Amino acid sequence: MLRILSTMERLVEVIMRCEFRNLKPEIQAEILELLSDDDRSVLNMSAVDKTSNQQLRDHKQKIMDKVEIIRWLYDQQTNFRNTTDYNGTQYKIKTNRSAIHNIPSWRVLVREANDKSRCLGYIFYRSSEWTLCLTKPPRGGRMKINIHRIQRIAELKQKLFRDETSDENYTRTMQDRRDIHTEITPDMTPWMRERIRDTNLKSGKIILYKDTGCNWGFQMAFDEQNRPTMSAIIMHKGDSKMDIWYDISLDRQDGDWKLDGYIQNIDQDRIEEIETWPYDTWKRSLYYAEHYSNPELPFDEE
Repeated sequence: MLRILSTMERLVEVIMRCEFRNLKPEIQAEILELLSDDDRSVLNMSAVDKTSNQQLRDHKQKIMDKVEIIRWLYDQQTNFRNTTDYNGTQYKIKTNRSAIHNIPSWRVLVREANDKSRCLGYIFYRSSEWTLCLTKPPRGGRMKINIHRIQRIAELKQKLFRDETSDENYTRTMQDRRDIHTEITPDMTPWMRERIRDTNLKSGKIILYKDTGCNWGFQMAFDEQNRPTMSAIIMHKGDSKMDIWYDISLDRQDGDWKLDGYIQNIDQDRIEEIETWPYDTWKRSLYYAEHYSNPELPFDEE
């Protein structure tokens, strides 16, 4: 028996100009889940005057742009797929869906036609925008990560294929933290000096470090059942704010997990408070989770 499309599904089908019913069930669910209450209201709206009608069309186009990215990311899953950029250059792309429920997020891998690794990264949807965190192959013991804000599928493809430095970027060292000598300078606070000297990873206490030419980084352990340990980078911004990009290694009964997270717009004078934040604060800011041996397993810590 044919499933009857809901009103919302029919609206999505109209705005996407496609056969919604022919999409895979998981893609249908992802699209419907991605639409906010505001999006749903817009899809039900109609306008009479010319100005309001244009504004409504612009808003609907933004919804369609969001949905197109979801569909493209799903299409690249499982195996590497050949694709061509605007100059005719051949690439291979593969995406992995995050194992975190209810968070639109993918790991993206791009290779050149000869199978040489070009870049890898993560793209996730948060606060009404797509964020692409893209890493090029390491050079000289350092990795540079560029962060791009994405609105349309064309922008996503351009950032994946072209080597562009973004306004938001950070550099992290490939060295083991114990091999890094962080110079103590006059502008360091007593709190920072103590955290630099301490090299024992322990619960609730940050270990700070900074390799030459890299951003400040820190490590910390949590007193939790799954023994999570965190490695993070502090990215200072020009408005007395900072962002933290981090990954957590989690030891569970079903094997090891890697969790990636992102906390933004922290006041820089609150740096000393970070180590007092509970584990739940970091867990709420995750955007990607992957099982080391089986990325398809569902992740749910609750």
